[in-house]
Amino acid sequence: MKNECIIEGQISIFDLPAIEVVKSKEIIIKAENKEIGKFDNIIKLYSSNCSRIVKTLSGALLVGLDDKTMYFNACGI
Repeated sequence: MKNECIIEGQISIFDLPAIEVVKSKEIIIKAENKEIGKFDNIIKLYSSNCSRIVKTLSGALLVGLDDKTMYFNACGI
């Protein structure tokens, strides 16, 4: 036999409504494609004579030549 002792204002966890899980939506970032378009001319210009080209997380582009490294900010300047 169940011994139920209910206090006024008390809620049973079985009486609470079920919470639905929200599925995450796929987010497509199109801003990166615009940045790549800005750097296309720089990459084409230096690709034949550079030792490396690095795109940083901040959006900058580093072009390593033999004696120096050139820095281009996210705007391509």
